[in-house]
Amino acid sequence: MKDQMINRGLFSSLVTVLVMLFALHGTTYGETVLSIDPAEIESPAAGESLTVSVNITGGTGIKGYGIDVMFDPTALSFVGVQVGDFLPGAIIPVAPTAETDANTGLATLSIAGVSFSGEGSDMGTVVTLSFNVVEAKDSSIQLANIQIPDPADASLQTLLAVTTADGAITVPAPETPPEPETPPEPMMASFSMMLNAGLNMISLPLMPAEPYTAQSFADAVGATIVIKLDAASQKFVGFTAGEGGDGFAIEGGKGYIVNTPDGGSVTFTGMAWDNQQVATAPGINPFSDAWAFVVSGSLQKADPHTNYILVAKNLRTGAVATDPISKGKVRSAAVWADLNRNSVIQAGDQLEITVIDDGGHIVSGPFTHTVDVADIKQAFLRLSLVVGDVPPEKTLLAQNFPNPFNPETWMPFQLSESSFASIQIYSTSGQLVRTLDLGLMPAGFYMTQSSAAYWDGRNGTGEHVASGVYFYTLKTDSFAATRKMLISK
Repeated sequence: MKDQMINRGLFSSLVTVLVMLFALHGTTYGETVLSIDPAEIESPAAGESLTVSVNITGGTGIKGYGIDVMFDPTALSFVGVQVGDFLPGAIIPVAPTAETDANTGLATLSIAGVSFSGEGSDMGTVVTLSFNVVEAKDSSIQLANIQIPDPADASLQTLLAVTTADGAITVPAPETPPEPETPPEPMMASFSMMLNAGLNMISLPLMPAEPYTAQSFADAVGATIVIKLDAASQKFVGFTAGEGGDGFAIEGGKGYIVNTPDGGSVTFTGMAWDNQQVATAPGINPFSDAWAFVVSGSLQKADPHTNYILVAKNLRTGAVATDPISKGKVRSAAVWADLNRNSVIQAGDQLEITVIDDGGHIVSGPFTHTVDVADIKQAFLRLSLVVGDVPPEKTLLAQNFPNPFNPETWMPFQLSESSFASIQIYSTSGQLVRTLDLGLMPAGFYMTQSSAAYWDGRNGTGEHVASGVYFYTLKTDSFAATRKMLISK
């Protein structure tokens, strides 16, 4: 650091001398650029030498300079500096030494030079720097704190605006080892089949490299459902795509019912089975009926110590499909299927869905769902069922709360079946004050503040009504009941 101060001090005194040398010049000078040459250099091995130059362009008329050269001391160690050809007769009064900044980790060389016998031309080499390589690694050589008096200013109080271009030291990337030879793939075959839009019965034609699950098989053929016949129980087992989990394993030599709404060609690759019989069955019109259908249920709030049964009944045909939900299980799939491809469900059919516990008690439902074309096309119905969600046995209107009230109240009720519902509020004179249109309401309980009908004490024009007795009437498709309430202000 002391040497740097000497360099700077000496440079300042040399600048003073240059005032007289530049006094007679009135030339206008262009942009000045200092750069490291070469701009990028490949680092030699550790212990070898490395040389770079500081070059200048746009330096006409310059007689002195001050430059900081910064570098990584863990990559390079400074050896020496040699004055270049840019400034005739230039001298560096004090040999620079490198000082390392504890914060940045960079070493700095402060170089000051001046000429008493000439001035710089447009371009040339200012200095050449020599280094020893400490470690071959990527680093940079940077130029900073450039101080070159502007020759156009006779007082030398103005410094030139200098553009700098740093240099980069690179290390070649290690050679990539050759890729190991890949063993030859086993002999594979391919087989294409055409699937109809709708339901198909197929078997897996080739043994795949990775075994199929119901989920990956559904993905491969574009199916919404996969159904198998369990040989031990002689019962159909269904899987709906996207329900979570992988489902059952797909085996060779067995038939599976799949629903492919779009149909099309599917290609399988793998090795031949010894016992495989490839089979596909005609599809159906996906817009009318289906010979296989799955009711998939997700059971919420189930007691992990209780067994349940999902029961699905087609109210048109009377056919019932069930699926036990064992302890700790939350998903189920009740399946209808006819291997003779007779219709088991049609658009417009009403399905009654119920969950029963192992004591025979209804714990969810019954709920009714009308099958539409979209259900037929995907060949399954997915429901979220909640233990304890049992519709009321009858429809009723309960007393509002609070009562008396000011200015708002809630009117609880329950519906034994889905219906359009509304609540009408009347004065004692029979005048209609307000109608609350509730829309289509599913069967259930609406007895709490979050679910009951709400009235803010205003009439249809938004005005607060006067204190007194009012009546409210619940109307559904098949029910009407009226109660009295009191506003007290």
